[in-house]
Amino acid sequence: MYRSKRIIAVHHCLLNQNARAKGLAKREGIVEEIMEKYKGRGIYQIPCPELRFLGAEREPLTKTDYDMPTFREICEEIAKEVAEDLRRFIEAGYEIIAILGVEGSPSCGVTSTHITQDGEVREVEGEGILVEEIKRALKKRGMKVDYLGIKL
Repeated sequence: MYRSKRIIAVHHCLLNQNARAKGLAKREGIVEEIMEKYKGRGIYQIPCPELRFLGAEREPLTKTDYDMPTFREICEEIAKEVAEDLRRFIEAGYEIIAILGVEGSPSCGVTSTHITQDGEVREVEGEGILVEEIKRALKKRGMKVDYLGIKL
């Protein structure tokens, strides 16, 4: 059987908008443009730490709200799993095209995230917690994978 040996790693909610916090889904399910753009590539789905932490029917929170030891531990665990899986693919000769994150997300933001400042929610430059942890886990293993942010 033929394999492309090309993989795109995608944060969970881009493949399943049902994983997003209440009121934040922009689609019924998958973000179809991802499937169209990366047709013929394998897709590696990165688990959602917010879903693991607070479940499917959670209220939207900011990076400020999530930045606590328990949530960081969940993100570190996911990051280690992701880095190890991607390492296995790379060692087997696969190309990891990129990791797709979600701009503005407290967990998966690539260049922007939301914080609470002076009682107000603001979008600021910066990475989400899971993106920080994945980049740290990849660096620890000597791996460099491009991150691309998707604005929904």
